[in-house]
Amino acid sequence: MKANFHHKGLIIISLLLLIGVTRSNAQDSAVAKPTLGIRYFLPVNNVPYISVTTKKKLGRKFEAVKGIPVSVYFGEAIEANLLGKTTTDKTGEGRVALPASFKPTWDSLTEFKFVAASDSVAGVEALSADLTVKKSILVIDTASADGVRNVTAQLKEKQGNEWVAVKDIEMKLGIKRSLGNLSVGDAETYTSDSTGMASAEFKKDSMPGDANGNIILVARVEDNDSYGNLVVE
Repeated sequence: MKANFHHKGLIIISLLLLIGVTRSNAQDSAVAKPTLGIRYFLPVNNVPYISVTTKKKLGRKFEAVKGIPVSVYFGEAIEANLLGKTTTDKTGEGRVALPASFKPTWDSLTEFKFVAASDSVAGVEALSADLTVKKSILVIDTASADGVRNVTAQLKEKQGNEWVAVKDIEMKLGIKRSLGNLSVGDAETYTSDSTGMASAEFKKDSMPGDANGNIILVARVEDNDSYGNLVVE
């Protein structure tokens, strides 16, 4: 009886494992459908742009989907609101810079909704995604007190006719290097306080500069739900 009970137990466990694998395969198949992502960037001294990405999940990894034509609109996906078109490259990314004709709208509003939409192509059905961002600016400065040198950054959002500092914003304060920015202090990120200011003590005293000894300081806000991606040097 014990052997028979043990045998039945093994069968039940095997069935449960089979069901789990079947469900996992079904889930992987379900998420294999390509997805469209949209992000906003305000780079250093440059034109704001919208980045779109197309990818699909294969097993536990994501794979880029190239060759997908994507149109980017302001507000609603209609021809009158078209900002530009792009086709995703081998990394699954495409970019649309905000055209000069969009400047009057940009100057008049404090919040913007962008819509990305693709047509069905090569067996990939039409995709869409949208993003709403608040108009904002990021500023960077330095300060020195009692022999301590600090790097500070502040994010401000447009409210009516005023620029208002925003608290609890996570930022990176770094030194620009050819292979990537290096944090000015011990932490990887810094958070703005009640005055909207994020500050870090400059501890990279031995960092070499250019021919004149200068270094470039960089403040970044990355993938913020309300403000997108901002960079200032």
